[in-house]
Amino acid sequence: MRKGFLQKKHRYCQAKLKREVGSLICRELLLPVNSISMKIYSGPEKRRDGEKRTEILRKSPDFFAQAVTQRIRQEIMEGATRIVLSADITDTGLTSTEFATMLRNIRDTVFAPFGYLMTFHRKFVPGGEHAESTAPDIGGVPYPAATLNLQYENPTLITKQKIPIDPAELHHIELRKLPHGLGPALQPHTSMYEKLQVEGKLGFGHPETGLIHAYNMVVASSTDGAEYDMWTVPLSELSVHPNMQALHYGGSLFEGMSAEWGKDGNCYVFGIQNHWERYARGCKRLGITPLPFKKFEEVIVTIVQQNVAMIPPNGRLYLRPHAADSGPQMRVGNSHSSAFYVEVTPVGSAESYFGEVEKNENGHVKGKGLIVPTTQVRSTPGLGGYTKVVGNYALTTVLIREAKKLNIGTEREPHHPVGVLFANTLIQDKSPAEMRAVEIKETNASNVIFFQKIDDERWRLITPSRKAGDILPGNQLALIIEMAQRRGWEVEERPVTLGEIMDGAFDAAANCGTASVISPFDWIQLAEFRRESDAPDSDWRAELIIGTQYKIREQDKIDNESIPPPVKILLGDVLAVKSARSSEEDTKRYLTKVPGIRKK
Repeated sequence: MRKGFLQKKHRYCQAKLKREVGSLICRELLLPVNSISMKIYSGPEKRRDGEKRTEILRKSPDFFAQAVTQRIRQEIMEGATRIVLSADITDTGLTSTEFATMLRNIRDTVFAPFGYLMTFHRKFVPGGEHAESTAPDIGGVPYPAATLNLQYENPTLITKQKIPIDPAELHHIELRKLPHGLGPALQPHTSMYEKLQVEGKLGFGHPETGLIHAYNMVVASSTDGAEYDMWTVPLSELSVHPNMQALHYGGSLFEGMSAEWGKDGNCYVFGIQNHWERYARGCKRLGITPLPFKKFEEVIVTIVQQNVAMIPPNGRLYLRPHAADSGPQMRVGNSHSSAFYVEVTPVGSAESYFGEVEKNENGHVKGKGLIVPTTQVRSTPGLGGYTKVVGNYALTTVLIREAKKLNIGTEREPHHPVGVLFANTLIQDKSPAEMRAVEIKETNASNVIFFQKIDDERWRLITPSRKAGDILPGNQLALIIEMAQRRGWEVEERPVTLGEIMDGAFDAAANCGTASVISPFDWIQLAEFRRESDAPDSDWRAELIIGTQYKIREQDKIDNESIPPPVKILLGDVLAVKSARSSEEDTKRYLTKVPGIRKK
């Protein structure tokens, strides 16, 4: 009854506004100030001020805000899904707190169940202190905007937020219907980033907030395999159905990518083609619709442009594309809805991942070590170990937490492992001979490589075989192998056994990935991971197995060089490629230049 009354009321208003405004009503609406019909501007005000509406609007921004609100409502009733407020608007009412707050809090659950997003567009993306940009801001400014919901009666001011942009920089304001839920915008951690950058303490993530919030993100959705509807929006929380398939059955995956400044002042993204191929394989494994490559590439370039002010001058911008089966689903199966997101965060240089060299009271460098679980594996042939589906990582989190609590040092001088290295099978009940045949696979988040010295100039690089499909085909690993082969080093991709490590067959070892690039480890030790009891709420604990620490490098070599020579050499080669300091051929093969932004 109420809905019918409102529809009749708005049909009347539409007819009246069409007579007054005429051709300005369109699906992509431009609203210059003096073209807005104002129902509230009548009676005494009109008799007092006549037709000088601009003057009265400047004195009373509330009038302008309400007029725009009325006009937007009317357009939505006509079926508009995208409304643009023109760049020609110069009235101060447009950029008033009242206008912004009112639009943020109007609601219409009938015509837009997920609400509307208002985005303030700059003329150009700001580059910040270390960069400059000529890239048009196609997706929204790097400041908070919010989800807009439209209702037809009495908009209430829930929060008072200032418009997040200088009016002089405003190009236009966009209002779009959301196909899925988007929560409140998140404030970028600008001051935190600048402080860590100045202090040289920018690392990977943040101990208190988890990560440093950048400015913008990408959100996209597809239904029944249709083309993705996609935009760039301010970094925001997500509003999802509690029965979203990914939350119940794990239908999601992610990628890890990086962008950094080149020696020529341009910004480059590494390995977009290879990352897309791995992402697409993972999507198909989960029944999620993948983005086509060209669209994926466009999104990655755009998100870097949008966050140019947070690309560290001596670090990297870490990109996290991820996909999810996003619709509600009670039974196991695909929900017909796929979602795609990309967020970014500034991280330190590859060298910063190593951290500071730690020494004990005797002056010896503390070598880095990994724990090999005897009761847990990461993957096995036939599962999705070759993809970055979330299930490959979820069950490792408790193991990492408990492994890092272990101490191979003393209470006075603790010495903790840095991560977990998985084998291909359970170890705890194996005989000594069977244990020696156990194969090493990968860490909780990266591939592993081992080195044997051939002569003063050459090394043999050995990495576990990926043929069984239970190891992630790392893009960083592929580049490292290429660099080693160019140097004339021997490369072997084959099973690596625990017995070889026990016998001291290797001269160095490292793990490699997007975050770590290539980072050495010097020893491994076996540990048993078990629950404290059979009680349902008992926690997991790890216990070192005495006599199972196996050194890859002796202490004198660790003291002499904390980073082994082959790791140092390959790190230099890899960083040269990723920062466009290698050959033009490498730049063309591995890197994608981001147009419109440059380092100052």
